[in-house]
Amino acid sequence: MINFKKGPALSLHQVNYVAPVPSGTVVEAGMVVRIDSSTGNVALTTAGNANATWGFAINSSTSGDVIEAGKLGVYALDGATVLETDQYVPANTFTPGVSVYSNGDGRLTTTAGSERVIGQVVENVHTLENKKTSTGANGIYNFQTSVNVISIKLAI
Repeated sequence: MINFKKGPALSLHQVNYVAPVPSGTVVEAGMVVRIDSSTGNVALTTAGNANATWGFAINSSTSGDVIEAGKLGVYALDGATVLETDQYVPANTFTPGVSVYSNGDGRLTTTAGSERVIGQVVENVHTLENKKTSTGANGIYNFQTSVNVISIKLAI
């Protein structure tokens, strides 16, 4: 899940890049992804990140639009946008001012390493209302749930 709070990204329809998702790669909306400079494909791992373009997945790789187009929209790190995502490592402590990194599987972590700095936390973990879709014996139905998210200001 991804939600833009403030900054230049005023719409989920605004993307900076689109790139193919290799077969077998599962991406959830709100994950940190990179566009590999040599293949042009979306990747989750941090390996070979020297010339990669980094950003956030706007949709999941299983959504109809992505399947139909064969490409995923990516919102690049811009140094100004504040966004919320549920794609983080829950065991970490996310307090305002703490830097967040990509952990290599698309989720945010506070553990520094060779990973790229993605941004800084601006709001602790908090809960938002969320719509969930499920398929049951009587067909597809929607129901209300909640989701925990963190708010971060993107790095450049």
